[in-house]
Amino acid sequence: MSMNRNDLFPTYVESPSAADALRNAREFVNAASAGAGATGRRRRRKLVSPVLAPRFALACDRELMRGLADLAAEKGLRVHSHLAENEDEVRQVRKAFGGGVRGGAAPLSYAGVYDEAGLLGPRTAMAHCVHLDEAEIK
Repeated sequence: MSMNRNDLFPTYVESPSAADALRNAREFVNAASAGAGATGRRRRRKLVSPVLAPRFALACDRELMRGLADLAAEKGLRVHSHLAENEDEVRQVRKAFGGGVRGGAAPLSYAGVYDEAGLLGPRTAMAHCVHLDEAEIK
C-alpha cells in the first residue's frame, strides 16, 4: 500500500516522500516479480503477482499518484484503491484536488482524480464506490 500524506492521519505511520514511496513500490514489484516473498521462499508468478495500491486519494499527493500510474504502465501491473466510500471523503477529495492531479483549472470528480493521474483503466479494481455521480459510473 502506498501513501505519503500524513497530514490527514497524524497518528498513522510516518509518511515517506513521494520519491521514497515510489522506490518502495518499485522494490516490492521487483521482489514479487522475481518470485521472492518476504520470507525469501520462491513463489510461482502465476499464483502471486504484485498490485499497486495507492491507499486512497487523500493519502497520496499528486506526484505519488502519477508515479504509481507510470510504474503500473511500465510493468503492466494491476491497480487497487478505495473510491467514494463516504460523502465527507468525496467533498475532501474535490477540495484537495480542485485543480486536478496535473494542475488543471476545473475541479475533478473523485474518479476523475484517479483517471487524470492515469490510475483508472482495464487493470484497475476500486473498492466501495458508494458515492459516485452519474458521470463517474459511466
